[in-house]
Amino acid sequence: MIKDLKYLFLFLYDATDKIEERATYFAEKRKERMEHFRKEKEERFREIKEKINEVKEDKTAKVKNQMKEILSETGVATKSEIDELRKVIKNLSKKVDKLSK
Repeated sequence: MIKDLKYLFLFLYDATDKIEERATYFAEKRKERMEHFRKEKEERFREIKEKINEVKEDKTAKVKNQMKEILSETGVATKSEIDELRKVIKNLSKKVDKLSK
């Protein structure tokens, strides 16, 4: 009887060692899968952000072009056109001042 108990305890001890080995193996595999998942998730988020930024830039450029077209069609001067006109007026006033002297 004692001998049978001894073998039982040895068997249980060996079984616990095997279970512990498998548990550490599974923990390592789970850690590897989580690292892979995190990398893949970060890469996908980066790709999505890039696509969003591209679409955003395209839409803003399109809206700016449409606004420029509308302003040019309606005859409203843009800031750059006003600045250019100011420069031309300054140059003309300088020339007039020179001629008047």
